[in-house]
Amino acid sequence: KWGGSTSLMDVEVSKANANIIWAGSGMNNTGTLRNLHVSTNGGQTFTLTNNYTDRALGGITKLASHPTQPNTAYAIFSFAGRPKILRTTNLGQSWQDISGFGLANSSSTGFPDVAVYCVYVRPDNPDIIWAGTEIGIVESQDNGATWALLDDFPNVAVWDMKGVDNQVVIATHGRGIWTAEIEISQLILNNPVVYAVGTSPKSQLALGITLPITFDSTRVFIQNTYVGTLEDIGSGNFTVRISGVAKGVVEAKLISFKNGAPFHSAPVSGENLQLNAIRQQYFNYFQNGGDLKMNSFSVQAFGTGNTSLQSFHNYLNSTQHTAVLLQPIIVSNENPFFYYRDAALVEPGETGSVFGQPAFKDFVVVESTKDGINWTPIADGYNASSNNDWLAAFNAAQVGNRSMLTDHNINLNNTLDAGDTVLFRFRLSANTSINGWGWAVDDLYIQQAPTATEPTTNKTNVSVYPNPTTGKVTVSYTITATTNVTVVVYDLSGRVVTQKSLGQKIPGSYENELLISDKPGQYVLQVQTDFKKEVVKVVVN
Repeated sequence: KWGGSTSLMDVEVSKANANIIWAGSGMNNTGTLRNLHVSTNGGQTFTLTNNYTDRALGGITKLASHPTQPNTAYAIFSFAGRPKILRTTNLGQSWQDISGFGLANSSSTGFPDVAVYCVYVRPDNPDIIWAGTEIGIVESQDNGATWALLDDFPNVAVWDMKGVDNQVVIATHGRGIWTAEIEISQLILNNPVVYAVGTSPKSQLALGITLPITFDSTRVFIQNTYVGTLEDIGSGNFTVRISGVAKGVVEAKLISFKNGAPFHSAPVSGENLQLNAIRQQYFNYFQNGGDLKMNSFSVQAFGTGNTSLQSFHNYLNSTQHTAVLLQPIIVSNENPFFYYRDAALVEPGETGSVFGQPAFKDFVVVESTKDGINWTPIADGYNASSNNDWLAAFNAAQVGNRSMLTDHNINLNNTLDAGDTVLFRFRLSANTSINGWGWAVDDLYIQQAPTATEPTTNKTNVSVYPNPTTGKVTVSYTITATTNVTVVVYDLSGRVVTQKSLGQKIPGSYENELLISDKPGQYVLQVQTDFKKEVVKVVVN
């Protein structure tokens, strides 16, 4: 009962539920039978609606839907002396004339007997209904109980009205396009959002999602493959963790459902990182980038024979420079410190500004995450204004050097609990204006005592042989001034395993035998004098 070939056919997708689609050409109970049709499954199938039977009608001029009520729709007609707007609130089981004609030839509610071309229900106040007619806009402020012609709009035919943002766009015959502002945006997107893709410290794929309303369910797709459903978890921001996803770049998407209607998120890509095994202690001299996922960072030379983690030089404006440490750490109650050395020649903030304020401008910060999505500082961020040497170098547009390195020793228990498994990252945040040389980070120790700074690769006064060893080594060293000499050996946790005082030595070259350990592993041997400390790495097989 579609009515055969006709130019009066119209299709309306419900504004309240995209699964509901109205279609048809009119209502005829005699002659060529016509009924409107409705689909509740996105157009896969359609069913007949019942016709209005109080008056004989015919072809429609248009269909319209309600902004918030999915079962409500409007059928619009233009026959003289007959109903102009029919409304159903039950998916077409019954229809009501809201234009006030009934069985009469004129309206009892003020609606003019003119052709009607469109209907628009105001989303900011659904009791206000606008009807576009051949003489202008006829308005009801009481959900169709009474009507009156708008006197601040010209008497011109209105063919269509569409909501865009906080405006109604009105198409007229011969008087151009008009707009009317309303109190809310009509681009109310209730679609779910994937706002971040990351990796949790326990090597799971992590999704940061926003559900703007309470959906009945939300399906999760990775690489276009369904992986699971979130059932009625409410609205807000959530972190979803998924095990068993292949490492590398992945694409995530959500499809949420409300009363059977689907709401699709945009697909978002991110990287599921390959992490190291979880441990409690860690150190890194940044001799290479193997344990880092870097964005606008690199590992490069910093001083003679040394390397460090560094931002781009100069760093980029309007950019978040990040270096994620691919080493998950379990926070401990014993020695819960995060130690590193750095030089931060980044734009200082305005006088009196503090971290977190826009006036603080550019800054560097170390952050942790428990879930791979939400990162929080382990201490306040800072910039060149926190160190006089940095500030002078920044103002003089100088480059950083190792003499500018400053120690930091942050207690993780100030922001994290013992037993938390976390990842860390270094972040340089740059605004849109001034930039500078940037940031260099070196000599990182997490929850172990710093045994030394990075061993230099240039000529050293200390050597150890054999290396690797089965446990016993000969330490060879040269003294250039009278000094006391002590040899200390540390394991990778920072624990002292061997310590031997060699007494006072006059200038000259010396060799001493030392038993390091009978336990295989990597060790750090440190020769301490009154003037300096020199370090050699030793491997025991």
